[in-house]
Amino acid sequence: MKLKFAILPVIMLIFNSVFSQDSDDKWQRLGGKWEVKNSRVVETNGFTAPWKYYYILDYNTILSLQDFKNYNAIEFTAEMFDREKNPVKLILSFAVRSEYKSWYYHIFSIRFTGDFWNIDTIELIHSDRQDKTLSYKVENNKFVNVLATGCCKIKYGKTYNYRIAFEGDYINLYVNGEKIFAAKRPVEDISGKIAISSGNAKLAIDKVRVLKDSEVIFEDDFNTDSIYVKKIKATLEVKPKDNGTNPQ
Repeated sequence: MKLKFAILPVIMLIFNSVFSQDSDDKWQRLGGKWEVKNSRVVETNGFTAPWKYYYILDYNTILSLQDFKNYNAIEFTAEMFDREKNPVKLILSFAVRSEYKSWYYHIFSIRFTGDFWNIDTIELIHSDRQDKTLSYKVENNKFVNVLATGCCKIKYGKTYNYRIAFEGDYINLYVNGEKIFAAKRPVEDISGKIAISSGNAKLAIDKVRVLKDSEVIFEDDFNTDSIYVKKIKATLEVKPKDNGTNPQ
């Protein structure tokens, strides 16, 4: 006896990741919830969820898609607000580089740290993999060295203009045109991506520029949404299902 089975269509909804970038994309989101609105990019989570791999992945971070060489200044405006808890962090990283794929362990950063009242500490830090014989996926395999420390007074809820200038043997930090911090330049080679990170407070960023002397080699005023996100595209496929006959 043979049992015949009907040929039935199988409807499949297939989701495909689309990795193409729009022409306006300038940043990749590594952590946090970033939204472009009112000509600023705003991190709206405030709280952080550390991943325990490379340093900037422990914070709410956007990373430039572009690599930079032969620049000597980074400018941006920033406002920290709606503090979640202590300590509050605002971090501008440069020379962000990866030895393998997208494992961005190597960084130098200007790091601002604050408490309940205001941001009062500036540091130049360096982070990289601690043991380079281990897999990139090993947690907590990084060091963070503080190379220089200074004081500042930056208030929450107020917008400041920041300029990090690589001037001769020094890295100088200007806030609203006033030099408030200087540190010995640790390396000559500062090539790589840049990143902006925050922790335990919301952050609004605008007017990011990378310069070589007076020449602007990168600029984002966030008049358009320039944050790259992986796009998911659904496609519908209909396939016949034919089990044939089943001999008994």
